[in-house]
Amino acid sequence: MTNWLFLNMRKWRSGIGVIIFWGCTSLFADHTSEHSIAQRIKPAEGVKSLKSDVKVASEKNLKPSETNIGQTRYQTLCISCHGMGVSGAPRLVAADWKERRKKGIEALLSNATQGIKAMPPKGTCMQCTQAELKATIAYMLKEADKH
Repeated sequence: MTNWLFLNMRKWRSGIGVIIFWGCTSLFADHTSEHSIAQRIKPAEGVKSLKSDVKVASEKNLKPSETNIGQTRYQTLCISCHGMGVSGAPRLVAADWKERRKKGIEALLSNATQGIKAMPPKGTCMQCTQAELKATIAYMLKEADKH
C-alpha cells in the first residue's frame, strides 16, 4: 500500500511540475508584440480575401441613375417582414394593398414613419429620410400591382 501511494504521488508531482512549467512559460511569453499579433491575424496561406477581389454593389458606389432607392431599401430592409407577410405585414400582392391603397400615400407614409401594429417606426430604418420611405412605399405599391 505504501509503495502504491508513493508511486502515485511521484506521478502527481511530475504532472503538477509540467503544468506549472507550461503555465510559467506562457505567462512570460510576449503575446502583445506587434510580430506576435501579426502572426495570429495574418490570412491563412492560399486564402484570398474577397474584400479586394469583389466590388460590392451598394448605394455608395452606384451612380444615382443606376439606383432606385425605393427598391434598394425594400430589398435590404423591408423584405424581411413584407416578403413573407410576417405579423400581418402586407406582401407585394395586390390583395394585401387594396384597402391600404385607399388611404393614400401620405397616410401610408405616416404609418411607416410612426410604426403601425407590429411594424416599428420607420421599419427599423432609422437612417431613412421621408423621401426614401415614400420612394419605398411607391415601389411596394407598384410591385404589388404586378402580382
